[in-house]
Amino acid sequence: MNCRQPSLCRRVIGTGLTFAAALACILAIDSAFGATLRSAKRLAPSAGAAPLADCAGTSTGLIPIDALGAAGYQGFAGGLYGRGANVPPPAHVALAAARAAAIVPRGADGTPAADGTVVLLSLGMSNATQSFSRFIQLTQGIGGLHPRLRIVDGAQGGQTAAVIRDPAANFWRVVDQRLQAAGVTAAQVQVLWIKEADAGPRNGFPTYAQTLADELGDVVRLAATRFPNAQLAYFSNRTYAGYASTTLNPEPYAYESAFSIQWLIRRQIDGDASLNADSAAGAVVAPVLLWGPNLWADGLNARTDGLWYACTDFVDDGTHPSPDGRLKVATLLDAFFRRDATARPWFVADPADPLPPPPSWPPPPTPGPTATPGGATPARPTPTAGTPRPTPPPLTPGAPHSFRVHERPSGATIWIVTDTDLLLRRLRMLDGSRAAWLCGTIAPQSWEGGFTLEDPNRTLELAPPPADRQSTVRAIYGDRTALTGQVRCIQIDRMSDESLRSPPGVPPTDTPPAGTATANPSATPSATPTVHALSTPTRSDLPGPALTVFLPVARRDW
Repeated sequence: MNCRQPSLCRRVIGTGLTFAAALACILAIDSAFGATLRSAKRLAPSAGAAPLADCAGTSTGLIPIDALGAAGYQGFAGGLYGRGANVPPPAHVALAAARAAAIVPRGADGTPAADGTVVLLSLGMSNATQSFSRFIQLTQGIGGLHPRLRIVDGAQGGQTAAVIRDPAANFWRVVDQRLQAAGVTAAQVQVLWIKEADAGPRNGFPTYAQTLADELGDVVRLAATRFPNAQLAYFSNRTYAGYASTTLNPEPYAYESAFSIQWLIRRQIDGDASLNADSAAGAVVAPVLLWGPNLWADGLNARTDGLWYACTDFVDDGTHPSPDGRLKVATLLDAFFRRDATARPWFVADPADPLPPPPSWPPPPTPGPTATPGGATPARPTPTAGTPRPTPPPLTPGAPHSFRVHERPSGATIWIVTDTDLLLRRLRMLDGSRAAWLCGTIAPQSWEGGFTLEDPNRTLELAPPPADRQSTVRAIYGDRTALTGQVRCIQIDRMSDESLRSPPGVPPTDTPPAGTATANPSATPSATPTVHALSTPTRSDLPGPALTVFLPVARRDW
């Protein structure tokens, strides 16, 4: 799974105050300490890297919603569409078919045009953009797509359901920018794929699941306003989160997201006017709501279709997908759109071709002793709970090591984790008497709580850059959209090698200096050096004294 598309390699991912910047190359600093950071060869994963995910959490014992039937979960019936059913009732099927028939190539103004475009747009948070960008890559590699179809990833890290339900959220401005960059318009968006959640959910079931359903209702109504030709909206639930090592979105909240989708779609089926998609029943305020691929499986307990999740399908936080996990979701998405009756006519070049087979998966490894099918609902972690850290091992050559540097003059903390030996040595040159200017181009994606500097123009210099390039973490964060594509520099100093007190690649648990923040790792070890981003498990309004700071990273493979 080597990254062959730089635009995908440089995607930035984050949820809440947890985020990761992704770059395609290893970055190194030359012996003069003032030259550009440049590419180096990819390195194999280090045997000394200690995963943070809870890899013992191989099962929750929960039953996938589509296998529940009427038996239900905590008094609520299962089935994708409720009442134990995995298919919508006939009237909803007919409505979906009618709206699907209205999906035709459209010009920039939204009117039907033979040379127009059908846009499939994703909406959601970090997990959504990570998997959907891999889906775009996968499905284009397979080929056989409708010639007028254009797929655009509108999902963005950190943009939770609670955030994007707001019509004034910056999320929607970024979506518009991405549509424009793809050469399409909002009037050409006719199909949506939505995968959403919230950071740090609480209040238990069914309270939070109902909150998420309400938020998703606001999102689809807003989407119908912004994309007037949107006909269908497909939803997917969260993947397995039994390996989660943070409170970002653990089990059973990930599992229960399926009920949020079920309840939302059921409201439309049952005639809720605030979700009406049938012109014969009144004003149309939403697209037809349907299930896309059902993504949840109980860890190593394979579903009836063979889907399962191993710890290696997730990165260090056990929540965001690794390259393997992204490929699984991408495969499910590709198969769904090629096989579903409402999607196939506008997705594939020739709907008359035979249906491709459904995805197949190899048998899972033998589940560990924690797998207890039919067992009790897993305990809900306290939202502010910390994660115990293992005993620090000695420094391991070639393994990831943690560094902490500070911005001048604010003292904000910047975490860097790298297994590039040259970079490791150069970072140790920083001390209280020596500072360096870290420069780079502001990434086109910037997420809640942080931003990314990426190539080109990535440098680490002792000499001050031109005055118009000098900036601060807060200034860049506050104006990151306007600064996209421009070069800015921040001054850093006071390096401390945290590897001496924590496992390689694991940030320490001591309290950072006042006005700084640390967090749970959210990057992934894979095939080249990695850097982990950190943030607090809770957040205040941004920007503020506890602003999670800029993190430059070299990434293994997204």
